Amino acid sequence: MTDNKTTPNERDRELRRREWLRIYLPVLLGAVLATAMIVVIASIGLKGENLATDPASVWGDAAAIIVALQVGVICLVVLVLIGALCALLIWLIVKLDPLLRRGQEITERVNYRVDLVANRVVERLIKMNSLGARVRGIRQLWWR
Repeated sequence: MTDNKTTPNERDRELRRREWLRIYLPVLLGAVLATAMIVVIASIGLKGENLATDPASVWGDAAAIIVALQVGVICLVVLVLIGALCALLIWLIVKLDPLLRRGQEITERVNYRVDLVANRVVERLIKMNSLGARVRGIRQLWWR
């Protein structure tokens, strides 16, 4: 990510730029591409020369336009639902931020105490092990 020497404003600008490039730009490009496909299908299918020729071709072009519009509407509904879900998640994160920070503080305190206890236990085990080694050494010297 970014280094710690950047100011919060620079980090915010970088995050907004990344958000634009990763989220909004692909959505906009997809919408433009879908609209362009609908316009191309409509312009090819509904030309004056095509209307005067084969009626099956005209109906086929009209069906393709209808299918493209249906898919576009369904995608728009899904996009709105996903946007609403994202807005809900952002709202929840903002509302739960104090609780999450409190949980982080509690977890840090627990982690610190567990580290202290673990270090004490390991120190005692090392002392017991070194004491056992001394006793074994003395016993070996004594019984030789």
